[in-house]
Amino acid sequence: MRGQPFFIILFTFATKSQTITKFIFLEMKKIPFILLLFIPVFLNAQASDSKLFHFFIQKEYAKVFEAIEETNTFNATDFYYAGLSAEALEDTELATFYYHKSIATDSTFTSAQISLAQILFQNERYTDAIDIYAKLLETDTLNVLLWNGLGDCYAKLNLLPFAHSCYQNIFYLNPKNSSNTLKLISTLIALHPKEHLTEALFYCDSSLTYHPTHKPLLRRKVSLLFSKNEYILADAILENLMIWGDSSFMVLKHAGICRAVFYDYENAIFLLRKAHQLVSKDMEVMLHLASSLSRNSKYFDETMDLIDKINKQNEPDPAITHQVNTILAQSYLGVKDTLNAILQYYSTIKPNNIEDRLLRITNLANNVKIENSQTLLWYVHYYFLLNFKPEHEHNRSMVRQKSFSQSLLENYIKYMHQSGQKKVNWKTFEKKLKTVTMEELMKVVKL
Repeated sequence: MRGQPFFIILFTFATKSQTITKFIFLEMKKIPFILLLFIPVFLNAQASDSKLFHFFIQKEYAKVFEAIEETNTFNATDFYYAGLSAEALEDTELATFYYHKSIATDSTFTSAQISLAQILFQNERYTDAIDIYAKLLETDTLNVLLWNGLGDCYAKLNLLPFAHSCYQNIFYLNPKNSSNTLKLISTLIALHPKEHLTEALFYCDSSLTYHPTHKPLLRRKVSLLFSKNEYILADAILENLMIWGDSSFMVLKHAGICRAVFYDYENAIFLLRKAHQLVSKDMEVMLHLASSLSRNSKYFDETMDLIDKINKQNEPDPAITHQVNTILAQSYLGVKDTLNAILQYYSTIKPNNIEDRLLRITNLANNVKIENSQTLLWYVHYYFLLNFKPEHEHNRSMVRQKSFSQSLLENYIKYMHQSGQKKVNWKTFEKKLKTVTMEELMKVVKL
């Protein structure tokens, strides 16, 4: 809604049986941008002359209540200060009592109504607070404080479309309000995780124009950029945050992931270890740290320990299992344990990466010189041909590997004929023995 935004003014009238919400749309261009109207915390100068006000300012809250009991006048402002005093003493029940008396004395006393709404919010009476905010907004549509209170109530009730509308109103009234911008982005992403990343970045950048070093906004922008896989832009922000002394978990985590994406594994390890120390069970950190560690054989034992922790924490999630197997394959390659690397790559074969994984395991098998003692390596080529599909013909590497595997197994067939064998037992990826007849083998070789 970046062209000509609309205010969505929510009027909610609650009854015991139902809450009816209706929307009135006012075009933004018809409402001039004026100075925002904030509800004053303290009343006008005349009220400050009262004895009760003096006790409140001096934080002599007990005397405020004494003064209330002594007076015979029913003054809404006095009840209001009594309510504030009760809040200062953390007696919300007494504060609620005095705010109600203040409003009963003067139904137009806005400050008391807002204070009551805030207490209702604290006591999780969100629907009652909504009634107050919505009624006040009927006559004060440009009041940021009211929109914020109403938005927070809707957010607590998980009525995110309504909350988003409230926060959006505040943004167009006051884009400098960084706290509201963070709420606005959060509700927008919760409603539309992928579709509105660009809009969320617009809100973020607009507020950053006024607060270019605002760390929470910058961290939020990093998260948005990560969602769009824009790691270079995110990395520049992260570098500045770290220069400014931000060593929060979020910054360390994302900076470490950026380093890993850029193949700077040693720095990735340094940063991700720090993040892991702060939050030991974050799965994303653990996976990226394990992946970075797997690139260097000197970290083999640490990688295995971390993989063990991941497996214990992982509630059966195929995506995580796939990543773990890939990391294990890389680790085994680092310590030249080719056979285990082949087994792990086999575990990661999926419909969308079958070409890549088939080539990996066969290329590894090609480089092992102990075929005669490890029947698994012969089985790799048999398995490759067995899974070669017509659609793989477009891949030159697959075609070359097909030719090599055929040639290799043809020579094996000749050896079988010479030795008088009609079948062969090969160790499979599951470390079981598979019996393959000569006819089956010749059929596969002639594909």
